Amino acid sequence: MSLLRCTLPLVAVVATFSTAALAQDPPAEGKDLFKKNCVMCHGEDGAGSDMGKMLKVKDLRSKEIQDMTDDKIKDVIKNGNGSMPAFKGTFTDEQLDQLLKVIRSFKPKD
Repeated sequence: MSLLRCTLPLVAVVATFSTAALAQDPPAEGKDLFKKNCVMCHGEDGAGSDMGKMLKVKDLRSKEIQDMTDDKIKDVIKNGNGSMPAFKGTFTDEQLDQLLKVIRSFKPKD
């Protein structure tokens, strides 16, 4: 059996599990944190609430945000940026990771 014939099924399995992991909903704790702390400006779907749009918040579904590194997004949450207030000391590292999963779960804007 050729190496290619052995490798292709393995690649297909890995790709399936990787895609499934990306499609998973964020943890409930992250959703709750987002709802309590972020929805008022960013809206339920990350597109921005009416108030957020008046403040010109970034659409969390945008390529600009989704292309940011995880560390950059956490930095903006902690230290603020433009109309985004700083939340330094508000969230633990685990909570920041949960919020990041929520942000990453938003369907990218076309």
